[in-house]
Amino acid sequence: MVISDTNTVRRYRRALIKLLKELGFHVEVQLFDVGLETCLLRNKTRSKPVDEAIIRKMANRLSLNPPALDEGMDAIRVIGEAPPNAATSASRAPGRRTAPRGPAPSRP
Repeated sequence: MVISDTNTVRRYRRALIKLLKELGFHVEVQLFDVGLETCLLRNKTRSKPVDEAIIRKMANRLSLNPPALDEGMDAIRVIGEAPPNAATSASRAPGRRTAPRGPAPSRP
């Protein structure tokens, strides 16, 4: 299962992670760290761009609330450069159902 959402607030992530764990999923967060300027440039090429202020607000929230293993997920995979205070792990439990999740400042 893939849940594609930004989820920049820990309490929302924790609630979703708790539900997935109760359902027996192995939960891995995939953080696409491409930088704010790259997000803003990609946004300009979208058919329906998001307001720049919204992207900046979400990027700021994510920088203040980076995913951390103490939220209950099994692993965090950072694609790009890791935020300085993100706790990361590439661990996986073989044979378990996996619900990867990708919070990101914006979608290309």
